Amino acid sequence: SSAGVCLESLKLVTTDEKGNRTFVDRNPSKDSFLHKALQIHGLGIYLDEQGSSSSSNNNKQGKITTFSLASIQESDESKGSTSEPQHSYVLAPLSFQAKLRQADSNVCLDHPKYLLASDLASLSVMLSKTQVELAYKIGEMLTPDPSIDNGRQQALLFPEYRPLVRLGTGDKTAARQWWQYAFRCVGRMNGQRSWVEFHRAFMKRKQYIPLFKRRAHAPREASEDGPPKKSSPRKSSSKGDDECHWIEPLSEDEEETLILLEQDRSISVEGIMIWRDMADAQVRLEKEKHAATKVAAVKSKSLFTSLFGSSGGGSKS
Repeated sequence: SSAGVCLESLKLVTTDEKGNRTFVDRNPSKDSFLHKALQIHGLGIYLDEQGSSSSSNNNKQGKITTFSLASIQESDESKGSTSEPQHSYVLAPLSFQAKLRQADSNVCLDHPKYLLASDLASLSVMLSKTQVELAYKIGEMLTPDPSIDNGRQQALLFPEYRPLVRLGTGDKTAARQWWQYAFRCVGRMNGQRSWVEFHRAFMKRKQYIPLFKRRAHAPREASEDGPPKKSSPRKSSSKGDDECHWIEPLSEDEEETLILLEQDRSISVEGIMIWRDMADAQVRLEKEKHAATKVAAVKSKSLFTSLFGSSGGGSKS
């Protein structure tokens, strides 16, 4: 038995609005489109019910009846050829052309984002009972059985909790780590440790966001001997109003704590990225607050000056 896909040719080219093949020097805009032309020749799917060696035996028993569909084409040149193998087609070989129009705008209200148009003269799909059974057997062979290892490693249970040390390596803490791993897995499976794990994640997030905010947005000053180093918030910054002078840089101990949190396998990469986005959002709000306070201070100073005048020296008579 055999199964497969046959394809004689496939061609995908860029065209203009009229379908003529051309090179388009594109400048994407809201109202522009990308046009493609697809040509497929001899596309078919076959599922042979029997091999050449066992065909006579199966025919004697009357269990399988083989058939072959002719290619759906206008020309009859391929009908007389006997060199190509005959297959039992599920999808008879067909040839067609298709046109694809893709809009450059991300928001499409008046027209679709993708528009596919094709003219298909005829389509033949045939599937016998024996072919269905054979396809089911092929699927079973390709899909691994989860209940049988078959020499391959199965999916680990809560790999973020799994210890990195192995038993029998001489590490005295290995047994304790594996017992803790088993206890956490059983607790997660029966739902008795859900709130405990939630509280742990909450405390890690509460600790990570302020540390990352200080490491990413603390003021820096240029160093002559090496790379830029973090400056004290009490020093004046030379980078302008975009510097967050109210954020203090991290100490060495805090930097090590942040590294340990980022290396914690119980925190996923998606969780780390979400926490970083939350830290950046907090900094943006703090910048807006400080900018609004600065503008209010300037307005109050200008109002005071306009009412009582400047404190500078007056004109001499």
